[in-house]
Amino acid sequence: MRYIISGHGVAVTPAFRQMVERKVGKLPRILPKIIEAKVMLSAEKYRRTAHITLVAKRRIFSSEETAGDLAAAVDLAVDAL
Repeated sequence: MRYIISGHGVAVTPAFRQMVERKVGKLPRILPKIIEAKVMLSAEKYRRTAHITLVAKRRIFSSEETAGDLAAAVDLAVDAL
């Protein structure tokens, strides 16, 4: 699976990138045949948003969640998928 992790108003550190890859990397057990995972992280004044899009062979799964910090937003978005 290929990961595309980007941030808007957020610096994506290697440690945070690794954490996102670890959490999203568990999804192929539930949703097989995932080709690509796109993760867009954004930060506004008091909101942190994680938008995750999974591209499979014939389907696209998407989730967007907002929380107080990015780690919680990623957790919520992964749980929603």
